[in-house]
Amino acid sequence: DGPAFVEGAKTRFVRLQAAWDQADFRDIREYTAPQLFAELQRERERLGPALQYTEVVTLDAELLGLQRDGDHVVASIRFSGLIREEEGAGANPVNEIWHVQHPWDTSSGDWLIVGIQQA
Repeated sequence: DGPAFVEGAKTRFVRLQAAWDQADFRDIREYTAPQLFAELQRERERLGPALQYTEVVTLDAELLGLQRDGDHVVASIRFSGLIREEEGAGANPVNEIWHVQHPWDTSSGDWLIVGIQQA
């Protein structure tokens, strides 16, 4: 169900922005593959304990494609819109592609983010 998948991806995008801001590694771990989680955790820890601020002002998502990669199916989703990274500041454009994977042979379980690239 393409439209439901895209709406779910948008919800995760917003949720993970909030988890990043709060350094909520438990929530980040829940939606990321182990290698990406380790990379994100190192990056967030370099920022120090101060809370971050991200407000998703507008967000669009587009499913770019699906492909089989061994025992997984990988979906690529482009997120675009405006985010504000400082209270009261102007919003800046965001344009990212998230690659998420799921086991090929089952419909149960969550899709895990395996890569994030700036578009």
